[in-house]
Amino acid sequence: MNIDLENNIKEWASKKGLSTSAQDIWTFFQLSIENILIPEKTWFKIGKTYISLVIGGIYLSAFRLYQPDKGIWLLLDKSPEEDIDGFEFKIVKSTKRSAKRLIWAHSGNIENVNNIIHNNDIWKSHRKASVKILNYPISADQDEKQKRFNKIRISDILGKISEDQDYYQNKFVNAVEQSQKLSKEARLRRLSNADKSPNQVRVTQVIFQRNPDVVAEVLERAGGICEACKKPAPFLRKSDNSPYLEVHHIVALADDGDDTIENAIALCPNCHRKYHYGIIAKI
Repeated sequence: MNIDLENNIKEWASKKGLSTSAQDIWTFFQLSIENILIPEKTWFKIGKTYISLVIGGIYLSAFRLYQPDKGIWLLLDKSPEEDIDGFEFKIVKSTKRSAKRLIWAHSGNIENVNNIIHNNDIWKSHRKASVKILNYPISADQDEKQKRFNKIRISDILGKISEDQDYYQNKFVNAVEQSQKLSKEARLRRLSNADKSPNQVRVTQVIFQRNPDVVAEVLERAGGICEACKKPAPFLRKSDNSPYLEVHHIVALADDGDDTIENAIALCPNCHRKYHYGIIAKI
């Protein structure tokens, strides 16, 4: 789909006679789009008095010129450590009852956009929130409604589909569970009509720069013994003949866990899988 987002956004901003520069407004949405990991679920629209990016029924980012909801809106996974001039940070109502609440960054004055577009930590937080929001019902697909309101899917504009790795894995696991509920006959019918060559999906993932010293210390502490099942490592590494164990963070880095020895444990592959996908009473 041939749509010039930059020119369209700048033209909208220029026509409104705003004191905020059209370049700053474009930069805000450019950064939001660059940090959204699920573009095939994200919809874009330029309205008469607003620009918005949404997933399901919630903003990822938006500019609104009038009430209700006047100002700048940006979805974050947590409040920043330091205040940002002109912005307030409040819990997203639809995530209030969750242990993993998301946060709105909001300013009623769009001139404050310059205070946020150069803050790298804010955009890292926005990137995480663009995936975490998928855990909440408000992000459920509303594709027909989006089309009725003439919104455009970001993946159609960019010409690509990018799925977060954890999201794609969870979607696959759910699909397997649904398949297991079918009768054998129904499953075989589907298989007879299925393509033998799988579709390719571009997968992206937020990568944390882990401390190699933490891994080395935890492996040394374990001494080749899985710290969960207390059994020896199942095999030796081809590279150096050391016992093969995997270092796992007890509180995930994505959930703001620390990259420390105290928050890490050495596991055999079986226990590592169990910790991710099984029922764990205690490790």
